[in-house]
Amino acid sequence: LAQNSRSTHHKSSTSLSGLSFLVQKCLGKPLDKSQQFSDWERRPLLPEQVHYAALDAYCLLEVYAYLRSKALSEDPNFQVEPTLEWIKERNQKVREAKKRKEQELKEKQIS
Repeated sequence: LAQNSRSTHHKSSTSLSGLSFLVQKCLGKPLDKSQQFSDWERRPLLPEQVHYAALDAYCLLEVYAYLRSKALSEDPNFQVEPTLEWIKERNQKVREAKKRKEQELKEKQIS
């Protein structure tokens, strides 16, 4: 989550949006978004970028656990787990996006 205010460029909690807003609401701290607009095409990624990406992914697990806990405390029959069909569709979209990216890289290498 956000480090200290000197090392982050996050907005006040009243003007946060997207994932950082959700993390603020669920976990009490906004995400550090200082690497959001860094050069993600440059390789190797900077350690700060790797940390940023890992934190973005990890916080989703924490938000999921928080929301699931809240939902179950209000309705013990509440289901938040994705269906097998949704997982298959999502995996297919990820595979297609990966193929498109690989094709773009090949085309750049040929140019």
